[in-house]
Amino acid sequence: MTSSYTVNNGLEKPEAGDQEGAWGGTLNTNFDIIDRVLSGVGSVSLSGTTHTLTTTDGTLTDGMYRVLVFTGALGANNTVTISPNDQDKLYFIVNNTTDSGSSGPYSVIIKQGTGATVTVENGRADIVYADGAGSGAAVVSLGTEIGQRAFDLYTYTATAGQTTFTGSDTASKTLAYSAGNLFVTLNGVTLENGTDYTATNGTSVVLTDAATVSDELNIYAFNAFSVANVTTASADFSIGDDLSFTSDGAVINMGADSDVTITHVADTGIKLNSTLHLEKSDATVYDATASDGQVTVGPTIYLDNPANANNTVGGQIVFGMRSTEEQARIGATGGSSPALVFGTADVERMRIDSNGIVSMPLQPAWCARGSGTLAMSGTSSDVVVANSVEITDIGGNYNTSTYRFTAPIDGTYFVTMKFVSTTSGGATGPAQKLYKNGSNVREVSINYNDSNYNTSEGSIVVELDAGDYIEQRITNYNNTTFNIDKSRCMFSGHLIG
Repeated sequence: MTSSYTVNNGLEKPEAGDQEGAWGGTLNTNFDIIDRVLSGVGSVSLSGTTHTLTTTDGTLTDGMYRVLVFTGALGANNTVTISPNDQDKLYFIVNNTTDSGSSGPYSVIIKQGTGATVTVENGRADIVYADGAGSGAAVVSLGTEIGQRAFDLYTYTATAGQTTFTGSDTASKTLAYSAGNLFVTLNGVTLENGTDYTATNGTSVVLTDAATVSDELNIYAFNAFSVANVTTASADFSIGDDLSFTSDGAVINMGADSDVTITHVADTGIKLNSTLHLEKSDATVYDATASDGQVTVGPTIYLDNPANANNTVGGQIVFGMRSTEEQARIGATGGSSPALVFGTADVERMRIDSNGIVSMPLQPAWCARGSGTLAMSGTSSDVVVANSVEITDIGGNYNTSTYRFTAPIDGTYFVTMKFVSTTSGGATGPAQKLYKNGSNVREVSINYNDSNYNTSEGSIVVELDAGDYIEQRITNYNNTTFNIDKSRCMFSGHLIG
């Protein structure tokens, strides 16, 4: 008579009356198969790019192990095919393979038919089931369905009298676990936590009774739940605690067509896509009647510096592509009287203090005077006053050799000029004029007083383009000879805006 076999694990079922006097061997084999199916841990060495994991009826084979630890040196990903394709299977998979060259490590891909497969990355573990659907059979990751990965397996071979297992295991993986989220087996027998072993510090397991040489200790460290590959959440999704993205370059996509993204930049921060805008949650754009007297114009962004314990340094916004390029910055000082600071090229350009006072420390400004005496005789043409002594020159735009101020940028400038005649100037005496690029702009003041040491002063607002130069000139409207005290002359001004 012919025996039959169980569908999924190939246990032999002799026909009635069959194997008389010989059924003991069949029964023992069946017991071995059951033991392997329930808690057997098998080491399967892989090579090349394919491997067949077979379950043979009535014979102890690798496909019957509950836990499969794949080893071997790989030079590429290896696809393991479960055979036959009509058996339901549940496996705990551990990828402990090594790299045969320098391009790995490599993954183990579990398949059964032409359906879905499961990829177990090197150094990772997973729980998979095969649906046994024939040629179209599929493999599904329970680890993916439950969390990012189910557990990590650490395997140690004991030395004589060893009680503490820690550090690198036989696959050079360093033991790490969460207390309470593990179970331990010794030679396939499950140990009881707190009785047979102690595991509290996350890095070592200590046996109550010492192991003997060559005993195999397996530690299954289950990982805390984490969401992985959640493709759809049709309603609101709430998380009561921390949410971690564990890969560099992780992206949060928002919108039906992912038109807004936030991307993690390793060791730097986050990057917002160029179309990202901050929107206020209601339609109010301007509220001039706020009870606290503040004007509401939109959403608020807070920038602080948590590393600065005394709060003397605030946050800043930097406009620029890289830290090595020219940048524009808007920042705030800390302390009890914070100020808003604007800068470019890492230099402060403008400050608004807590009292609303605006200062621009690098705003172009100058002031110069001369030395000695300027003698005017007869009806003199316009003479440049040699203001060679620099009093102030913010920006370095005044030249003490040419006696000219050259505008560094386009703008409107306020200019003041003064001269003092030390001798009588007559009824129509000397006058001073502002020249721009060698041409007279306007007479600024004139001395009609015929007394000595009379001061003549005037101011003018003038528009200059970058590169335009201006200078102070004095002219004589009569034939009287007189002197100008250049040390009392002054040529000054500043950029208004």
